[in-house]
Amino acid sequence: PNNEVGLFVERNRESIYYKAILQNLFFATLNCPIEADSLDKRVRGFRGEGYGTHRGIDYLMRYKQYFKDPDAFLAKMNSVVPFLNGGLFECLDDKFNNIYIDGFSDNMTKGEQLIVPDYLFFGLEEEVDLSDVVGIKDSNYKNAAVKGLINILKSYKFTITENTPIEEDVALDPELLGKVFENLLASYNPETKTTARKQTGSFYTPREIVNYMVDESLIAYLKNAIKNWGPLDDETLDKELHILTSYDSVVPFADNKDLKKDIITVLSSCTILDPACGSGAFPMGILQKMVHILHKLDPDNKIWKEIQLDKAEKESKAVFEIEDKLAREERLLEINEAFDQSINDPDYARKLFLIENCIFGVDIQPIATQISKLRFFISLVVEQKVNPDKKNFGIRPLPNLETKFVAANTLLGIKKDGGLFETDEVRNLENDLKVVRHKIFSLKSKERKIAWREKDKELREKLSELLFNQGLPLNAAEKLAKWDPYDQNTSSDFFDPEWMFGIKNGFDVVIGNPPYLIISKKKFKDLYNHFTLQEGKPDLYRLFLENSFNLLTTIGVLSFITPNTFLTIPNCKIIRKYVLKNFHIEKLLIFDETVFESASVNSSVFLFNRLLGNKKTKVSIIYPKNKIKPSITYYISQNEWESNSQFEFNIFVNDESLIVIREIEKNSQSLTDLGFQTSLGAQQYHNSIHTEEQIKSRFLHSDVQLNDNYILEKGGRDINLFKVENFSKQTYVDFSAKFYAKPDLSYFTKPRIIFREILGETIISAYTEIPFIINKSCYAIIGKKDKLKNLQLIISSRLIGYWVSNIGDKSKQRLFPRITKSTINKMPIKLFNNIDFAVCLHNIIAFSSNYPSFCLFREIQNATVYQLYFPDHLKERGIDVIQFVEQDINEVLQGKDFEKLLEEDKDRVIEALSIKWSSPDNEVVKRIGMFKEKSPEILKVIMEG
Repeated sequence: PNNEVGLFVERNRESIYYKAILQNLFFATLNCPIEADSLDKRVRGFRGEGYGTHRGIDYLMRYKQYFKDPDAFLAKMNSVVPFLNGGLFECLDDKFNNIYIDGFSDNMTKGEQLIVPDYLFFGLEEEVDLSDVVGIKDSNYKNAAVKGLINILKSYKFTITENTPIEEDVALDPELLGKVFENLLASYNPETKTTARKQTGSFYTPREIVNYMVDESLIAYLKNAIKNWGPLDDETLDKELHILTSYDSVVPFADNKDLKKDIITVLSSCTILDPACGSGAFPMGILQKMVHILHKLDPDNKIWKEIQLDKAEKESKAVFEIEDKLAREERLLEINEAFDQSINDPDYARKLFLIENCIFGVDIQPIATQISKLRFFISLVVEQKVNPDKKNFGIRPLPNLETKFVAANTLLGIKKDGGLFETDEVRNLENDLKVVRHKIFSLKSKERKIAWREKDKELREKLSELLFNQGLPLNAAEKLAKWDPYDQNTSSDFFDPEWMFGIKNGFDVVIGNPPYLIISKKKFKDLYNHFTLQEGKPDLYRLFLENSFNLLTTIGVLSFITPNTFLTIPNCKIIRKYVLKNFHIEKLLIFDETVFESASVNSSVFLFNRLLGNKKTKVSIIYPKNKIKPSITYYISQNEWESNSQFEFNIFVNDESLIVIREIEKNSQSLTDLGFQTSLGAQQYHNSIHTEEQIKSRFLHSDVQLNDNYILEKGGRDINLFKVENFSKQTYVDFSAKFYAKPDLSYFTKPRIIFREILGETIISAYTEIPFIINKSCYAIIGKKDKLKNLQLIISSRLIGYWVSNIGDKSKQRLFPRITKSTINKMPIKLFNNIDFAVCLHNIIAFSSNYPSFCLFREIQNATVYQLYFPDHLKERGIDVIQFVEQDINEVLQGKDFEKLLEEDKDRVIEALSIKWSSPDNEVVKRIGMFKEKSPEILKVIMEG
């Protein structure tokens, strides 16, 4: 609270017991008034000597015997440390059950005291091996330079004001709490060999992304909540609202008093939830931006105060039912004090009532909600004016946020069969409970807090019993009754916004960064069975998505940051379909690189709007680390999203590409539909790899043949277009060992197409019947021989290469784009109906791969595939080619089967076709030459793309 206390501690450190300092300062002092008053009889001081003296009183300081001059310390504390109040600083001990979370006991018989030795605070710099602590074995951690905490902290400049995205990071602000929380999650547990982050899937969201999501969510909400924007068209309105949320000094709507008041009014009633709030990045971002908007529109707080007084007036009837007239007067006094600029800065009143009425957070980890509350406490403290001549230095005690941030499992609700039962008796109890929590929010006295919390408990039990009597299952009724918002040590195994927050009809904005973690269906069966839009392996972020749909109001807005895989993977098809039918996709922000330092997946940010419309989606592709590559922005209509069978939120580079992609996909089938099977190469066999020399040395004979247990291994470098080569060193795998996780041996021994995981201009593939193992840098497709040759003509074409480069999983792209299993499974395939022609053409092109004219033959292949996919389009423009290609081949082969020819005869066929297809008078050549001119909207796009 004040550097003077720190200096006092440092000067007297030799005799100070640090546990006492920490406990006395943060728990006893901050949560106890300096002097007693008519409402709170407590007074700061030390406990009496001896065990049992003042037992159970947690506001008195302890360990008096460890201070050289306890009276001097107390005087110093009282001269600079205010009473802050707030549940955050309450002792968490459960004295009735002898559970000492904070260790507030003088009767620790088992050595439970927290001993913090001097050297941790004041030690000189030295080298220490921290590799086991952090779980990283490298020189940086094996020879880490460490020094005392006091010296470390002195090297930084600290501030208690949260920076905005436009401010320079010249100091460590309270956001540091969130980053510390993330690092605590990342701390390594040597026993489980995991981190808490790995177990929870939690990552701290960068401030810039939080700011973007907050801005877009508030803008969408304002558009939905205000029906009359006057003469403003959509484009102008969007521009004005972005100016409103920006840190630009320009104030939009300045001349429209009614519209300004409407905006402020709907902001005052906006309800916002972060269902996985972590350390409060999104709630704090929302608070900052709403305060900023209010400051712009209402700099003197005149409208904001009027709204709060009007709200208090309307609530007064409910207050009268449970308390006397004094409550109403108290409430009005609190409002006036909040707006008194001799006591507080103007933002204090803005923040206080936004926190009280608008912002809510849930997290399964109690420590996360505690950090969120601390950041909100600090945000209020900084807006108060310190006056040493006034009582408590002029600082208004902080509110109690136990019913604003709760520790609970957001994903599990209480089944109430249509909601709480709507009877007068139920409504009255609900109203009483809401008023009680409203009252507790601003209570300062410990005694009054205890009394009103007891009233909260009584009302919960009454309401639970009433609901049970009206048909609510006993288990659900008991859960509701036992949930205690003021027990900060536990996390509820359910979440109910009506019961916990008094929010009955949903939230206007649901925003956040849900955890990314694949969970076991079997282990989490009870959880998983609550969801209807899931398929495949459940991932927590998908469960949060589905759950959040049900948490929105009828004008609600949902904004999440999730892995990019949500846009296209088959396991998300049902959710995407639901989104397209029930939401307007307002914004989609796609990152080409990971935005989380510790995450292995790329991210996408989206904004879904409950209000459907025919507006287009703004899609932006961002390259955060590539300063040269510009971001791409384009627009897609709702109908265009729905035009593919998988409902993918595909990534297109422009509208031109969208037309071509849709044409390619029209009337196509998947590989599975056509009877093909696909798998990644073998895995987990590194200990089974041997060179030929190593194998022969095992048998002690240099001339021994390779044993039948050994099979050749090849990788991506060995695969070229239409042929398998021997670029890499010959290695063999002992496949008698159970080395591979997948696939089975049929993918290495049957006729198959193999292709590289890395994408070039096309998919680099080859047909083969030779047995060999491919590693996990390759894929294999198995099926019938003739169909495989037909298929290879298609997947190795420029057309499919174009489709994959636009639709493929961008999250895997770095310097070299990669093909994923997801992309392969949804490739749009059409096969040639004339199988004999397809097989013959395949054999000719494969053989030509050894000739300089191979590029020419590839042009012919691509031309035939274009006609296969766009037959009417090419025919209408007079550039169809297949009949002429077939005619040329028949003239050269003269009825012979190319595959059965001798090598020298095959050479002559390739030479003859090369001459034909090099002549400018050849019909095939002439038509290919007109592709771009006659088909600028399709073929030109593919050929130049």
